[in-house]
Amino acid sequence: MLQYRILGPPEVLRDGRAVPLPGLVPIRLLAILLLEPDRAVPMHRLIAGLWADDPPATARRQVQNKAALLRRALGADAITPAGDGYRATLRDAALDADDFHRALRDAKARNNTGDHAAALQHLRDGLDLWRGPALAGLTGPLLESGARRLEAARLDAVEQRIDLELALGDPPPVAELRELLDADPLRQRTAAQLMRALHATGRTPEALQVYRQIRTALADDLGLDPAARLQAVHTAILRADDTPTPPDPIPTAPELLPAPPAALAGRDDALADLDKALQLGNLATLSGPGGVGKTALALTWADRHRDRYPDGQLYLDLHGFDAGEPLPPRQALAQFLKALGQTDAADPDDLDEAVSTYRRLLSGRQVIVVLDNARDAAQIRPLLPRTPGSLTVVTSRNRLTGLEALDDARPVPLERLDTGASLDLLAAILGPETLTAAPEAARRLADLCGGLPLALRIAAANFTAQTRHDLAGFAAELAGADRLDALAIDGDPDAAVTAVFDNSLRALDASARDALLRLGFVPGGEVRSGIAAAVTGLPPAEVERTLRRLETVHLLESPRPGRLRFHDLVAEYLRRRSTAELTAAQQDAIMDGACDWYAAHQYDLASEDYPEVARVFRAWRAHRPALRLAPVLARFTTLGQDVADILALVESADREAARHGDADDRYRIAVALSHLHCMAGNPHSGADFARRAAAEVASLRDGDAEGRARGSLGATLGILGRLDEAEPLLREALDAAEAAGQPQQALGHLANLGVTHWYRARFTESEHAFERAVALADELGDAAAAMESRTGLAILCLDTGRLDAAAARIAEVAAAADAADSERFRIMALLWGGELHRLRGRYEDGIREATLALDMARESGRHPTAWSAQNVLADLLGDAGRPHAALELLRPGRTERRQLAYVRSARRDHLICKLRNGIGDFGTAADHGRRARTEFAEMPAPLWHARTLAALAESHRGLGEEETAADLDRRAEQTFTELGCR
Repeated sequence: MLQYRILGPPEVLRDGRAVPLPGLVPIRLLAILLLEPDRAVPMHRLIAGLWADDPPATARRQVQNKAALLRRALGADAITPAGDGYRATLRDAALDADDFHRALRDAKARNNTGDHAAALQHLRDGLDLWRGPALAGLTGPLLESGARRLEAARLDAVEQRIDLELALGDPPPVAELRELLDADPLRQRTAAQLMRALHATGRTPEALQVYRQIRTALADDLGLDPAARLQAVHTAILRADDTPTPPDPIPTAPELLPAPPAALAGRDDALADLDKALQLGNLATLSGPGGVGKTALALTWADRHRDRYPDGQLYLDLHGFDAGEPLPPRQALAQFLKALGQTDAADPDDLDEAVSTYRRLLSGRQVIVVLDNARDAAQIRPLLPRTPGSLTVVTSRNRLTGLEALDDARPVPLERLDTGASLDLLAAILGPETLTAAPEAARRLADLCGGLPLALRIAAANFTAQTRHDLAGFAAELAGADRLDALAIDGDPDAAVTAVFDNSLRALDASARDALLRLGFVPGGEVRSGIAAAVTGLPPAEVERTLRRLETVHLLESPRPGRLRFHDLVAEYLRRRSTAELTAAQQDAIMDGACDWYAAHQYDLASEDYPEVARVFRAWRAHRPALRLAPVLARFTTLGQDVADILALVESADREAARHGDADDRYRIAVALSHLHCMAGNPHSGADFARRAAAEVASLRDGDAEGRARGSLGATLGILGRLDEAEPLLREALDAAEAAGQPQQALGHLANLGVTHWYRARFTESEHAFERAVALADELGDAAAAMESRTGLAILCLDTGRLDAAAARIAEVAAAADAADSERFRIMALLWGGELHRLRGRYEDGIREATLALDMARESGRHPTAWSAQNVLADLLGDAGRPHAALELLRPGRTERRQLAYVRSARRDHLICKLRNGIGDFGTAADHGRRARTEFAEMPAPLWHARTLAALAESHRGLGEEETAADLDRRAEQTFTELGCR
């Protein structure tokens, strides 16, 4: 059997004989592990203990090597890997420090039952284990700190032994007491013992001199008077009272910890974080929203570690976020002092004196202190032991960053449970068989509780108490009810989710409370600084301070940097409170402010913001301000959101506008519907709505709005291929936007003009429009619009045969897409990169890039882009000699449904004509070619018309109609010559 000895120079015995240890560093490593026996010590702590602030580059490897040496010397089971560190296992070994603490516990038990002689023997047995200073010969902050804790316990044991010896009439150890007092001249207990020993041996003047010296030292050094116990000894000596002083009780080991919850799930990582935090220091803060399980975690951790702290466990609910006032530090200290045996200090008037007494009582002791439900740092600081060997865990809804900054607290934030952990908690309470019988219902119940342990416990208790439903029926009832009312236990007002939220709301100042209610009235749960300013009316700096405050007390959470939201149960609670407490005028102002913000910032929104805007619209659609969201919703189709869903929402807005909107509302919604119908493949309906918008706007006498209406109609006519009608409308719209100082509107019109000129083969004008759009987008900081027009320039260069210029433009788009993290334009760069490879004859490279572009477009729901990618990939397959594969890609049922986004079906007919020629199906090819020829001629789109003529010539040649083929070739070549490209 191994015997580890650290109460003196460290050594290891096996069956009574010393085990040679392999060098100083392994000895130091073993000592660090033995300071925390049977506990995993992580690698970072081992490295800090061995080398402090100057570890070598190979520190990790050296620790592993030294641990291997120890395992060879002591046995593989003695030192075992644990996590990234190691553990000293005492299963088949003994540690003198453990034996010492066990002797102290036995002495305390005997003494407190009146068996003083047995208590004295236990103390002597424990002290006999000491062979010198703890960890003698070892240096370093961590080892020295551990040695100090052991030495403090030894000194306390010596004083307890002397108290018993004096009480039992043993010879007074005067010399020993003088040495102890010389080592610590302010230690009042030692001074009292020395005074008693001197008086008992007839040296009363010396005893009185000891009192005078310590009284002067206390006054000079600490500004304190002697403690009541020391004064009592002095008075007894003056009175020549030789009545034997009964032995002091060995200090009380308070055990105030409530029982931990029987079920705790999903908190292994948090428990490990708490372990790590308290290995690095002696103060940890557990913070999180109300109901997230902070108290349960703190009590579970403390209960698991209570054996490490034999001098007791202190616990106090500070009522920081309860209905009443927080517990003042003075009253909290009174309760702690009483628990520590200071019955005469139950309600100290002097806070400083109470703090001093509290810390003196804990000096040299190993105690866990749990301060639960704290309001702020000021409430906590007086309650911190600030003594080596004791640990403090604080729980709060506040982040308590002041304790981190000034008191070296280690933060352990606590998040809500994920679905798996929620199910684990329900299984622990209800039994796994209940969940196994109805897994879908269990998952639904977990989701309804929003990952909040309090809600899960209440739901489980209510399910157990009722008899009407199985789990599926219970979950369905909870889903159909008001969740907040259902997540409460009848007859217990504290056992309710709303009670937790009420207390959090109550703790806010008036300004933060008002801001919270206003933000909570906005549906969706998302919180933005801009919307916060719009609905609260606060200046930007004050908005940021308020949001930080709400985040600090965990009423707001940050799912990722830069974004804030309410937990869904908090959002539901705030909707209820704000609807009840805000006036109708305040609610109207909030709707106005939020909808105006979304409309003004629609070009800053990303695809992921669509659910947020849609929720706001659905909740407020019966109110006129929500009608302003129709154009905002429509724009999301350009970011890849589903057209059909958005079209349904905007059509409902159109119906609301017919009831209570004005001409401006109806005009904006008509423009949005025009865009949506075009995106849905119904450009003729889109044109009808564009004309309706123009009619609505005529009554507004608003030049800017009229310009936008013309632009919308022009863009729609362009999609329909009516380019001669589209171009003048777009020019008028551009002029109106520039005259009105609306650069964002002008940007859109320039891009549409670029496309229109391109189809009409006015390449110089097209390039000029796109270049202007790029410059304006860069000036406005609109990365998406800049990439859009750069893509247009790339396609223009491809069409006109300027392949090197096209390559440069495609590279610009790819670089900008990476910088902006834009999946849409990464797809565009791949797509048109594939076309570039086709034109350069690099078919396999092109097929690879176009295939990737098609897959990405489909996965992200970008149907118009997927349609273009199909065209490019099919063209590549055809040119690579694989026309059957190309036609399979385009066959009905595999082609994209939304085909008319910014391209015409004529493009597809032209492509199929080429591919059918490639497999010798000249009749079908000619049918598609003729349709494409007619449509391109009507637009007009000269270059594509000529390309179709050339493909159609091949069809007729295959049919044996050489004269027709020759005529078509001649006409195509004439156009190619005129345009300078083919």
